[in-house]
Amino acid sequence: MTTMEQAYNTIGKHIYTARLRYGGDKIIVIIASTTSEAEEKAQEYFGLSCVSVSRVYGTNDAQVYEV
Repeated sequence: MTTMEQAYNTIGKHIYTARLRYGGDKIIVIIASTTSEAEEKAQEYFGLSCVSVSRVYGTNDAQVYEV
């Protein structure tokens, strides 16, 4: 694995998506160390506490992630 692939893997471990649980189609991307930190950032962004946060899933390509 190259240094860049290692870097992408490290970054990928910190990428989350978030959206409002009820209504709205907007999905945001958050870089955070933990799910709880990502949830807090999403709540701040949306101004509401009812958010859904998910970590992205890695693929065989270090630069491609599934949502």
